Amino acid sequence: MRAITRRKYALFPREGRWYLGRKDGAATAYEIVAGPMKAPSDSGFIVTYFDSIDAVTTDPTAVERIEVLIRSESAGAAPGVGTYSDSMTTVVFLKNNRN
Repeated sequence: MRAITRRKYALFPREGRWYLGRKDGAATAYEIVAGPMKAPSDSGFIVTYFDSIDAVTTDPTAVERIEVLIRSESAGAAPGVGTYSDSMTTVVFLKNNRN
């Protein structure tokens, strides 16, 4: 038996900052997963789908690789320093799409 829960991940604002959140199933509110993040306009969270020839695709049946990029930003900083930021990219290869 397999059970599948549909999840939606997105950046959402809270108290003037952006957070990576998720909604499970029919949930109406996001749960914080990570943050604070860079704003969507600063590419705080990007998911890109690629096909078998490494071209970006929007066709779900053609996806062979997924890249996820997140960019975080510190919640506070020492006086005169500004904010700190960091980024991470991860790649997922879909096993069941390989011939």
